[in-house]
Formats: sequence, C-alpha cells, structure tokens
Amino acid sequence: MPVEALDAVQHNRSDFRCGNERVDRYFQRLARQAADRFAAQTYVLVPAPPRPTPCEVFGYYTFVQHAYRDSEMDPTTARALHVKNLGTIPTILLGQLGVSSAHQGKGVGSALLRDALRRALHVALSIGAVAVITDPIDDAAAAFYRKYGFRPLPKQEPRLLIPTSQLARYNHDIVSAFKNRSSAIEIPYGPQNFSA
Repeated sequence: MPVEALDAVQHNRSDFRCGNERVDRYFQRLARQAADRFAAQTYVLVPAPPRPTPCEVFGYYTFVQHAYRDSEMDPTTARALHVKNLGTIPTILLGQLGVSSAHQGKGVGSALLRDALRRALHVALSIGAVAVITDPIDDAAAAFYRKYGFRPLPKQEPRLLIPTSQLARYNHDIVSAFKNRSSAIEIPYGPQNFSA
C-alpha cells in the first residue's frame, strides 16, 4: 500500500473517521488548506492502484516545520542533541497521525509512523532538523510512540521526541543514498521560474 502526499481529487477526506473528532476534523477540513498554503504537508496510506477516484484513506500523518529557541529547550536535552547555544533548534513536528476506524489494529499506524520517520530523516538530511517531535493525543498514543523510540521532552510533557541521529542509525539506506547522490542538482533559473 503506497503512502502519498494528500491530493484533493485522488483521496476521499470526507468519509475518514478514526474515532478522535479533532484528528478527523483536521483531515477533513484543514489538511488540504494547510498544504495549499505550504504550512504543513499531509501524507496518506491508500490502496494500491488500480483504485477508484477518490479512493479510501486508511490513515494519514502531517508534518510541520518547527523550531525552538535555545531558552525553550531543556539544557540536558539540548546537550544530548548537540545543539546547545545554537540559538534556534530545528525540528520536525509530527502534528497529526490518524488511522481509519475500519483499519485499526492492522498495522496501518505502524506503517504510517515508519514512513513518517524515514521521510523525516530525508528532510533532515536536506534542510536540517535535530529531532522529530509529537504531541500524543492520549496515553495510548504516547505508548505507541514510545515503542518506536520517542521519549518525553523534559518540561514540555506530553510532548515526545526522537533524535534524528537515532533515525540515521536505523536507516543507513537513506543516509547512504543521500551522501552518494550527485551534489550538483540542475535547477533552471530565470524570471519565468519565479513569477507569481
């Protein structure tokens, strides 16, 4: 089953129900708007093609860029992340994660989180981010994230964090592919590429 960036035409948002009204409402009403405004990006787990249009969404997650000021992060955590005295500490916020009620207990949440963490590592290698953070909606969600290596962020609970360095240790293929790619990326420049 592929994980794809949310598409307003291809993916059925209106029928999605996960059992949490806030998570449902975000996906149904706000996810596309946030993506259109470059404020957040939502990814969906959907059936493999061929499939109807719009297709059922088994689950989704959303990424948002996030940054801490030095003063906001616990000094012990900042030292552990090797970011003490940087001024600004870049992170990636896993803002939402929901699994359709019809597909809960079938590994969809795990598949989504694995995809999210691998995608986050790729983003971190491209633009820099020392950790992925998330705010679990309840104790069960917190336990789920902890199973994958997230730990509490001191003085900001229930927020959880997983260091990017930890993701890199378990995803050598992404790190190697990133380091071995050509450093020269051809980008066509000119006024036509940036006009409104």
